[in-house]
Parts: sequence; structure tokens; C-alpha cells
Amino acid sequence: MICAWMETSSAEIGSSQTMKSGLTASARDLYTAPKHPYTEALLSAVPIPDPTVKRQRIRLQGDVPSPIRPPSGCRFHTRCPIRVLPLCATEVPPLEEKSDGHWAACHLRD
Repeated sequence: MICAWMETSSAEIGSSQTMKSGLTASARDLYTAPKHPYTEALLSAVPIPDPTVKRQRIRLQGDVPSPIRPPSGCRFHTRCPIRVLPLCATEVPPLEEKSDGHWAACHLRD
């Protein structure tokens, strides 16, 4: 999920996770350099108003996890195109500052 924060900054959060206040990235950084594969997939689905410009669409495979019984490890690992097993299936990624003010929870992204 991508949440707008006063239209000038945004934060990346995963499925069924809550955003902690103050954990924000600039909107420009989030849109030009997303740090989570789910954010990349969401952004790839945004229409471009110019029909001559093509964007590579990221189509997620697999089952959407149940919010009642979320999967172990990273909650996105069942659909993640870059997952590494067993790491992503067993360990919850810590929420880390990946770049200045840009926080995300992913084992595989810096």
C-alpha cells in the first residue's frame, strides 16, 4: 500500500501492516526509486497519460495472503517476484531506512 502524506512525502508499507508516524520518503524518491517489490508492482499499474509511452507491467503471481492468517516471514513472499526461499518465508524483514528518510521492509533491497 502506498499512503500519501500531505501530498509531499510517502511511506511504503506492506500488506496488513501499519505505518508508523514519521516514517516517510519524499514522493519523488518513492516514485522514482521504490524500495519494496510491492510498491514497484503498484506503480507499474498506474496508467501513463501518453499512449505512445509504454511501461513494463509487473504482474504478481501466486495467492493473495489471508489477512486473518498471514504467511510466516515476509507477508508479501507468496507473491514477490524477487523472493529468496527460505529467508523470505521464515524471517520477517525489519523496517529499515533504505535511504535518507525512505523506509521499507525487504530483506533484498538496500
